[in-house]
Amino acid sequence: MHRFLITLSLLVFGIAPLANEKVIKLEASEYSPVGSVGSMVGIHVDYKNRVHVTHTSRRNNGALDIRRHPDWVIQSLASSSITDKRAMIRGRKSDWKSLFKWKEKIWRFEDPNNDGHYDKKSLFFEGLNTEVTGLAGGILFRDNTAYVTCIPDMLKISDVNGDGKADKTEVLVTGFGIHVGYGGHDMHGPTMGYDGRIYWTIGDKGFSVRSREGEVFHYPYHGGMFRCEPDGSNFEVFAHGLRNPQELAFDEFGNWFIVDNDGDFGDRERFHFLVEGTDAGWRATWQYRTNGKFSEHGGYNPWMADGLWKPHFEGQPAYLTPAIINYSNGPCGFAYNPGTALSEKYRNYFFVTEFPGKNIRAFRTKPEGAGFKMVDEHVAHHGLMTTGINFGPDGALYLADWGNNGWAPHEKGRIMKLDSPRAIDRPLRIQTRKLLGDGFAMRDDTELSRLLAHADQRVRLESQFELVKRNASNALLTVAKENDSQLARIHAIWGIGQLGRKEQDAIIPLRPLLNDRDPEIQAQLLRVISDAYHNDFSEEASDLLSSPHPRVQLFAGLALGKIGSAKNVPVITDFLEANNNEDVFLRHAGVVALARAAEESPRSVLLLTRHPSESVRLAAVVALRRVGNSGVAMFLNDSSEKVVNEAAHAIHDEFSIPAAMPSLAGMLDVGLMASEPILRRAINANLRLGLPQNAQRLAKFAIRETSPESMRVEAIRSLASWVSPSKLDRVEGRFRDLGSRPVEQIYNIFDQHIGNLLSSKSDAVREATAEAISRLNYGNAAERLSRLANDKSLSAKLRASAVEALYSIDANEVDVVVAMAIKTKSPLLRSAAVRVLAKRNAESKELFPALTKAINGTNLREQQNALDVLGSLKSKETITLLEMQTQQLINGTANPLLQLDILEAAKANKSGKLAQMTLDYEASRAESASVDRFPELLDGGDAMVGESIFRTSYTAQCIRCHKLGQVGGDVGPSLNGVASRLDERAMLESLIEPQAKIADGYGLTTFTMKNGEIFTGSIEKKSANFFSIKDQSGARILIKTADIKSSSKSVSSMPPMMGILAPRDLRDLVAFMKTLK
Repeated sequence: MHRFLITLSLLVFGIAPLANEKVIKLEASEYSPVGSVGSMVGIHVDYKNRVHVTHTSRRNNGALDIRRHPDWVIQSLASSSITDKRAMIRGRKSDWKSLFKWKEKIWRFEDPNNDGHYDKKSLFFEGLNTEVTGLAGGILFRDNTAYVTCIPDMLKISDVNGDGKADKTEVLVTGFGIHVGYGGHDMHGPTMGYDGRIYWTIGDKGFSVRSREGEVFHYPYHGGMFRCEPDGSNFEVFAHGLRNPQELAFDEFGNWFIVDNDGDFGDRERFHFLVEGTDAGWRATWQYRTNGKFSEHGGYNPWMADGLWKPHFEGQPAYLTPAIINYSNGPCGFAYNPGTALSEKYRNYFFVTEFPGKNIRAFRTKPEGAGFKMVDEHVAHHGLMTTGINFGPDGALYLADWGNNGWAPHEKGRIMKLDSPRAIDRPLRIQTRKLLGDGFAMRDDTELSRLLAHADQRVRLESQFELVKRNASNALLTVAKENDSQLARIHAIWGIGQLGRKEQDAIIPLRPLLNDRDPEIQAQLLRVISDAYHNDFSEEASDLLSSPHPRVQLFAGLALGKIGSAKNVPVITDFLEANNNEDVFLRHAGVVALARAAEESPRSVLLLTRHPSESVRLAAVVALRRVGNSGVAMFLNDSSEKVVNEAAHAIHDEFSIPAAMPSLAGMLDVGLMASEPILRRAINANLRLGLPQNAQRLAKFAIRETSPESMRVEAIRSLASWVSPSKLDRVEGRFRDLGSRPVEQIYNIFDQHIGNLLSSKSDAVREATAEAISRLNYGNAAERLSRLANDKSLSAKLRASAVEALYSIDANEVDVVVAMAIKTKSPLLRSAAVRVLAKRNAESKELFPALTKAINGTNLREQQNALDVLGSLKSKETITLLEMQTQQLINGTANPLLQLDILEAAKANKSGKLAQMTLDYEASRAESASVDRFPELLDGGDAMVGESIFRTSYTAQCIRCHKLGQVGGDVGPSLNGVASRLDERAMLESLIEPQAKIADGYGLTTFTMKNGEIFTGSIEKKSANFFSIKDQSGARILIKTADIKSSSKSVSSMPPMMGILAPRDLRDLVAFMKTLK
């Protein structure tokens, strides 16, 4: 129905689709050449077809990246304002004033002769350079004013005197980016919305904003989508819980969409339909969870554990509104065809750029319930590393081409145009450009009313805005009530909605349209009623919640979220029960409606504990979470595990509901729940409450053999941290400073339960207990630890933990136990004994023989352990032994599996000749090929550790670009079967010198032919006689090897891993890659 009416709108303007348009290709052309501009992020083409771009020099320079300052993570997450962030930077970075050096620029490009190539370039603005300033990530240019997003501000930069240069800068809204997060997670996409408000996004650096009206919006760990009036007033958070959205776009019906980036955990990017109030589920704290560097804070990651990154599935938490589909790889620019751009084939298409993959993808959306599904998705163009995109009045899609220049700022950018050459001269495109270029101020109300039905969204919007500017309510009402064009009526309703935000009564004449035959008209009117907060329409909104049309129901529920009351609860619950938790957008509408009722009357929602529908009870929990009502604890007794899980999330997570925390903590007493998300939050609730009875509860839970083993271990680890808990929450990673507690409190608990803990049937429980004893320096356990260490029926791992725990509490029994352990048959146990003995008594007569025996033995890990210990010993005989090992390394006779261990031990020791020997050794190979300089990385690694690095390292981010199994990105080659394609030397080379050899299909290569022709593209296939390449337009070309005169070296976007990863990490990665056959 919608698409038919749009086609009718086209026909009204006398424009018919081209019969053969379906075969028209999109082609890229250079608007400005390489070097005409630097590293661009944002791009916008104004109605005079002037191109404005933001040029960043601050990325990796003035704008800090937490990956370069991992020791800042805790303090960064503690920051709750720009003031906190500034103080942290000044306190931690001695040269913080150097951050002022890097400035952002806005360039203007013009093509007055309209030949498709710029003729004039001018600097519109330069600045934005403080220690807390981010990147100028987005730009919207209209009325001689640039609306620019640049952390911490949304700015209005104006050319008041009309000389082409900015002369006035205003901060419209401030308080964005309160953490030092990942580089590139900035503010982007300022867009003039259908309602005359400016919308934009931010990545997950958090925000704490006080609006001009005094309202505070504090979301410290969220990315989000915002809106405000063009003067900065009436700021609102439209959606939150985003990770790193870039640009955003809305279709002809005002539906907002974004494509959000993945979390680098093997999850996927997400295509979202965003409705007001959406929580998309991401929190910045989760970025550091699945990561070995922060394992002391707990490695649990709700993003992965709860499946928050996936589209809706049964059992997924209900507080988020999930993605429509997992989609894309490294999305950046995003735009919607306004209606007349490109060719008819691409009308109603969205376009998204995949920066690392060099793709521009296109797709349409099709209604599905209250939401949408993606259809007709395909690659529209390949070959350009594009950041921002924007449609120009001329109908071309303008691209900010960053180019193959890595991630650092540069001066090698260019502006490209994507277009359908055969469609450039279509009358409708020419007409649209003229209408937009001439403007709308001189047109009368009749013409403006007619243009509300134009085929181009921009023409319709500007006509709408001009009528609003004139307060032409009668003209708008006439179109809204009676017009052949559905889109004209919608724009008229939007215009009246703009007037209604200033004067509510402007909407009242539209009341009859709530009974309109077109459900889209009903939905759009409900939207503007909601925006105007017009309470007189609450009864109609309540009635329309029972509409047979999901889209009407969606906006009726959203309207009740603003103008509803407790009296609407019965109809809301009927609506939620009928939905049965199936349509997540309708669920969201019901939740916000219930939340409004809960604000007025909490009891009206709390009574739903007795409602027979699980879906209703789920929504009630989320609604109570939104208003922070402690009565949500009543739902912890629900018969449905899903409802209990939702209540546990509501009480524990984010700012929490403190009054309900004791109820959550008490869940451990029940012993009926085995759900990990619930139990983790109940365990952590006890840790956070921190009273003696909470510690007692954790201990009793830990000794309960029927409880899940992993959760018993978590309870013990929480007890181990009791005295000085981590400042990062064990479940969420959120900053929570719990202070310190007296150690006697936990000693008393251990006195009561240590016997049961150490005699548990579970090895994991006993091992965790030994670790806790060590951490707490709990001396009363010496006898039991000695028994564990000496019990040959137990695992070597547990016995080794007991040995080290005895040392940590300085038990008298440790010497006897070490003397026993050093003579056992277990390499693991002997290694633990050697480590303890070296720290406790480096002069022991037993130590040197044990080290010598270990090095000369056959167990690799024991040999490596012995060498590691040697690095810390300074006796003459140990130095001599290490010098002998180092000499073997120099001579090339050392065991290849131990080369790195010998080198690192010698470097650490530095005694005798060792310092000079290592210097001479490294100097001798300095001129060798990169791989030959590091032979010690080829062998001896731990494949299991290597796999963990591949999957979880937040510095290397391997899994973001490389697929393993069905998980991971496809920016780089898949690692599936890599061991059958590469030997160990090639594997190492790919890590430390990725430019040396680039796999076919990755990186661009330029071929110069003997006849003078030049082809550039990515190599897809090659043989002795031919190359098959894909050029930048996506076309495939077959090139004869014999015809090639020369070819350039292919360029990879992967950085060298040396320096990013430690040598041991690289060795472990190589070991892991060897297993992938």
